[in-house]
Amino acid sequence: MMLSLRILIPLLVINNIALAQTVGGHVSGSINKEPLPLVSVVLQKENTTIATTITDKEGLFRFYVSLVHHQTYILRLSLIGYYSKEVSFIYPDTSVLHQLVLEESKTILAEVTVTGKQPLLMRKSDRTIINIENSELANGFSASEVLQRLPGLWVDNMGNIRLKGNQSVTIMVNDVVQRLDTEELVDYLRALKSDEISRIELIPNPPSEFEAGGSGGIIHIILKKRNKNGWTGSFNTEYRQQADKPYYTTGAMLNHQLNKLYISGSITFVRDTRSITEKTTITYPHLSSFSNFTHRGEKVQRQQYRFAAVYDLSKSQSLSLQSSFSKTNWRQQFFSDEIYKAYQLSYGKATSAKQRILNFTGATLNYSYRPDTLGTILKVIADFSNNTRDDNSEYNKINEDQYKQRQWRAQIPVNTRIFSLQSDYTKIFTPKTLLKSGIKYASISRDNKMVTEDLENASWTLTPGQNNHFLYAENILMLYVSAEQKWRNTTVNAGLRAEQTFSKGNEISSSITFSRKYLGLFPSVFLMQSLNAEKGTTITASYSRRLTRPALNELNPARIEFGSYTSVSGNPNLQPQYSNHFSLAYQFIKNHSLEAYFVHTNNFIALSANTGANNSIDYHTENTGTTKEYGIEYSSTIFPVKSWTINTSLSAYRSVYSFNEKPYRLTSFYASSIHTLTFTNITDIDVMADYRSPYIYTNLYTYGNFNMDIGFSKKILKAKAKLRLGFTDIFNTSREKEWTAEKNYSIAFYRKRPTRSIRISFTYQFSSGKKMQAKNIDMGGQEERRRAGN
Repeated sequence: MMLSLRILIPLLVINNIALAQTVGGHVSGSINKEPLPLVSVVLQKENTTIATTITDKEGLFRFYVSLVHHQTYILRLSLIGYYSKEVSFIYPDTSVLHQLVLEESKTILAEVTVTGKQPLLMRKSDRTIINIENSELANGFSASEVLQRLPGLWVDNMGNIRLKGNQSVTIMVNDVVQRLDTEELVDYLRALKSDEISRIELIPNPPSEFEAGGSGGIIHIILKKRNKNGWTGSFNTEYRQQADKPYYTTGAMLNHQLNKLYISGSITFVRDTRSITEKTTITYPHLSSFSNFTHRGEKVQRQQYRFAAVYDLSKSQSLSLQSSFSKTNWRQQFFSDEIYKAYQLSYGKATSAKQRILNFTGATLNYSYRPDTLGTILKVIADFSNNTRDDNSEYNKINEDQYKQRQWRAQIPVNTRIFSLQSDYTKIFTPKTLLKSGIKYASISRDNKMVTEDLENASWTLTPGQNNHFLYAENILMLYVSAEQKWRNTTVNAGLRAEQTFSKGNEISSSITFSRKYLGLFPSVFLMQSLNAEKGTTITASYSRRLTRPALNELNPARIEFGSYTSVSGNPNLQPQYSNHFSLAYQFIKNHSLEAYFVHTNNFIALSANTGANNSIDYHTENTGTTKEYGIEYSSTIFPVKSWTINTSLSAYRSVYSFNEKPYRLTSFYASSIHTLTFTNITDIDVMADYRSPYIYTNLYTYGNFNMDIGFSKKILKAKAKLRLGFTDIFNTSREKEWTAEKNYSIAFYRKRPTRSIRISFTYQFSSGKKMQAKNIDMGGQEERRRAGN
């Protein structure tokens, strides 16, 4: 394999004399020569349209079409705020397309309303693009809620985002991997509002230029660009009634261009109050059992601030800075009734209060240099973040048996610092040959303490065995190279990534230390064959190797109690898991795709449970061996009539686990459908429905779930504002229901959140000044944030 790659990569770079039938070029503005994204590009022959596309964020476009030598073709370019342009060329001479310039319109398009919009879904060879901006998802949602509504994507009961059956994913925002544990990532996505999002890219099988972390691919969130000179901004507010509790949020965004300096800022406030009910039943041998009925009240206050600036050093160089700060105050109250059934019934009550304060501060500095107009670019990105989390909990257990009564408290402060530095270089030799390479260094440090005390004789004393001070440091060095070459209707992309990891852990309280050093090689190969360019028919095959490192909280050996009969502890002996991904996809009739995939994972990391003292359930993570998953997915976009769009996703997959020397197998199904109806000058209606059949994750069996939402949107105030009325989970069928069985116990769990709600949101956009090219601020360096908690 290594020898083949060493031979293949240079051949792909050198061989630029093939008979490629690919048309590509670059589009920029006439004033500042900045690349123009979202330019409509139409390729025609004798007044017949052959293909259409839009330019990317670098102003680049490409067509994969069959062209005839010595035939004349016409390229039409258009973008709001610029004069349209028409260019003719005789194939194969496409040099005129390498640098296309659009002249800015002399007419100021103040308050122009663009009624046309991109389709919700756009499918490319290696990813699916969901255009959030101007869609039914653009207002009144958080990023977390948007992800739950995307076809083929779902969120499990633990908050883990899944893609392609049951595969976990990595989240990126503006090229920055979010290195956060599950709870912190959920909080981050809840704070990010949908009106800040331009589009989301689903990349199930990432090439080598992406970090190898994450077993199920990458979800890339691209934030909205501002496209007017002078001042632009927006204001949004939302109120939601969820059962008998309210939720409301408000936010604002402001952007300004001053000569070579572009600045942007935003602020968001959230208040969320909700009630949750839970039931847990643990059954032991000889039919003894423990049941817990809990009512949980939550109050969440969240605020988030963002600032960004870009300065153009020259026409080809720019320097950008992006910073963000967020703070969350999360209060919870638990009221539980407990029944323990053994030789006789025992009744008890438990109350607890928990406060979690989260603080996140991050900054990214980016330098970019574009030496030519073909799209060649050098980027240097430095990123730093500091995460703190302070958990304070108090527990009070009251029981008929005074020996089972207990009052205790816990304090768990955590601090995580992450720094990364990377350089990426993309060289485009011709529209059919390119080379990418890069190097990256990432450093993670964590300081985690836990202090647990019991109330005894009116004084607090340390609880034996439940006090912990854990220090962890990790350094990762990453390198990659990839090349892409096209011949006629065939595209080949091959790459290799290497990641060297050094880590050390020190549990000071118990003098447990460990260290790791491992090197991983991650090849990727991508092949695409165009069968019919006009109909968009292609076949795509891909392979990649990926890894999942243990999350930082999974390595801490501390044991944390949750209530009377449940605890969780980490495992310092965890090893990373490695996955091999194979896929074969067929795209036809432009808007339909069918894909089969297979994933094989070694050293699979899973949550296991054992019975401890007093029949408590002790959870811990461990490497469980190998797992397999294979499945098939179908997705489509159809237009029954002009004003009605239907996006459908169907999938079936089979999961195979080997856990505690027992096999677990199950075939699962998933279906989702999004309907959008547009009634001009009246309202837009969107209906979203999805169903997931029961599925397994090792020995955890999760029951099926159905959800349906409906929303109504209306543009008002000369289309400057948008009013939206939405109803979520209208049949109130969404719930979390799980079952786990082992030799010495079985656990049945049920949770109901206030998923049925009514919401109303209002968004107002304003602007003053001339049209301009938006600045895109790249961030880099947060795969660590996916794994690092606060």
